[in-house]
Amino acid sequence: MAFALFAGNWYITLNGWIAGPVDPLWTISVEEQFYLVIPVIAARGGTRALVMVSIGMLLASYTTIGFYAWHRSPGDHGEWTNSLVHFQFFAAGMLMAISLKGRMPRWSASRRLAGIAVALACWFAAVMAFDVHSWDPQPTVPGALAGWALVLVGTVLLLASTLGIPSRWIPTWLAHLGRISYGLYLFHSLILLLVFHYLLPAIGLDHAGWGADCLGTAVTLAASIFAAQLSYVYFEAYFLRLKRRFTYVAARDI
Repeated sequence: MAFALFAGNWYITLNGWIAGPVDPLWTISVEEQFYLVIPVIAARGGTRALVMVSIGMLLASYTTIGFYAWHRSPGDHGEWTNSLVHFQFFAAGMLMAISLKGRMPRWSASRRLAGIAVALACWFAAVMAFDVHSWDPQPTVPGALAGWALVLVGTVLLLASTLGIPSRWIPTWLAHLGRISYGLYLFHSLILLLVFHYLLPAIGLDHAGWGADCLGTAVTLAASIFAAQLSYVYFEAYFLRLKRRFTYVAARDI
């Protein structure tokens, strides 16, 4: 019921992690909480309202992060699935979109590679220097704020470094995997369960070491791609065509 009402992430935040095939769905809850509200704000208040809301979301996000660091507890304590923590990335995306005004960064290949390298360095520093992880206990309040700020800066840099990449730089197969990537994300947990808990034991390979693990991983990857392709062709494509009736700014399709 919580997932059906786009509140699955709050259920996990309050009750603990769900280790099962539906666990990736918590991110849809976070996204829909954003998507159900922001279009109304954009329609009623325009760019100025979006900027103010973005700033408010950033403040709320880092206040929440500081609270978790101040009241840290061992184990999963709900930070990773808390909408307020993740709204910092939505806010940064809105501010970035507003500042670009529909333009794409026209960076050289070397500048893009440098941006990606700096982004990865920011994430590495957040983990190694400030002990920022997903749901583990956080360090001091200043350390948590600085660490998550590095995560955010790295995310913005990675997006800026990849946004507007010429299509000739991207192999066709990789672009297609990107197109079906959300299906890959949604189905992989279910397929992992089916492969490692049912298929491998059924053929006597549940305790066969790294060889069985490699086989199970390869089967999971192939099956996830197959399931994502079926989902894209027979389910998602219909709604992608349907949304064109309501689209004012077309999304860029690589």
